[in-house]
Amino acid sequence: MDLRGESMDIISYGIASKAAKQEKFTRNDVLGIGVEGSYSNVKTRIDNLEKAIQGVVAQADKLIVNDAINIMKAHAKLNAVAKSMKYKMYNMIFDDLLDLSGIDVAKSSGYVHDATNGLLKSAGGNYVIETKEEIADTIPTKAILTVEEGIISKSLNFKGGTVLINGISVNAASGAKHTVEFWMKWNGSNTVMPIGFNVYDLYISNEKFGFNTNNSDVTGIPFPASTYADKWIHVAAVFFNGVPNATNNELYINGVKQNIAILNSSPTSKNVTSNMNISGWPFDNRYRFGGLISDVRIWAGARTEREIQDNMYKRLIGTEPNLIGYWKLNGDANDYSSYGKHGSISGSVEWVDDLPFINTSNQINGKYYISRDNGNTWEPIAPETLFYFNDNISLKDNKIRIKAELPADIQLLNYALTWA
Repeated sequence: MDLRGESMDIISYGIASKAAKQEKFTRNDVLGIGVEGSYSNVKTRIDNLEKAIQGVVAQADKLIVNDAINIMKAHAKLNAVAKSMKYKMYNMIFDDLLDLSGIDVAKSSGYVHDATNGLLKSAGGNYVIETKEEIADTIPTKAILTVEEGIISKSLNFKGGTVLINGISVNAASGAKHTVEFWMKWNGSNTVMPIGFNVYDLYISNEKFGFNTNNSDVTGIPFPASTYADKWIHVAAVFFNGVPNATNNELYINGVKQNIAILNSSPTSKNVTSNMNISGWPFDNRYRFGGLISDVRIWAGARTEREIQDNMYKRLIGTEPNLIGYWKLNGDANDYSSYGKHGSISGSVEWVDDLPFINTSNQINGKYYISRDNGNTWEPIAPETLFYFNDNISLKDNKIRIKAELPADIQLLNYALTWA
């Protein structure tokens, strides 16, 4: 079994040595032996210590993003293995597309490789991807192709505007919880709210991000623009009806739970409300978000880390249990949940053809072909369906290739081929 992408342990690679170097630098150069160090005064030592800490935090933030991507790729690999076991076919190739080792670059065209997220996307129009030759032990007679696609569509760019939503079916009881999920591409602006209930919101202020209760407070995490601005980030926030704290409130970035803390001022008791703004809050017209937001969801109750990870890259149907609001922001502000609480747009916004990769989950948009004679003869193959080679069409050989013809708005996230 040839499982490409076994280097998914990048999260831990080199961390021990980097930590040791950082510790040595902090002890010897910043603090020095005893108290003297190599800096001339205490202020300089403290300033450089803060810079050292910020560097460690930035490195951790990058690892969190890698962790989320690796979790998604691991799930895809497990699904492919399960498919091979189901049909008792134990020859398999899996490509997570974190690199181009499985792609025949010379025979592929019109694509761009995103190595950070592990995907292929259009360079401007339809594109073609052909895999490298795989040599089978015997002549294959049947196969199953598994692919995951992502779709590129619109998101809403906030330029001082907002989406106002009323009548959400929230639970106002003390101690109740609700989970808000969304994708955002923040432009780095300060003192902004991507999501706000009436004086209970998510707030970005002075490189901090978290829960705010209108008391100059942030219960959350450090959020430097150098790490988080100008890139798509998935946020999931569990709002607790009461005083926010590190136990009852939860914050997830790219599917990974964060260690939140009270970063400035003290939070006060607040509840989620039936009115909500995407960008800013209903209380007044301040704190409007700067950047792109897409795929906003509200759930009754606290979502688990596994539930968040399993669905963050997928479009929802709208009738999922406990879903009480779903605004795709894919060209309109409509609520695609069964509650139909449509939003209204106010102020300056624009629709942008930019969106994080989201699995279409229920349909395949590309056309796929398979060859067992090194690409001389191609037969169409439908993903997720047992395929038999036609001996009258395909020469009997053991040199396997896959070809994909993909439209401009579709991304290829990974593929797996099992054969016997």
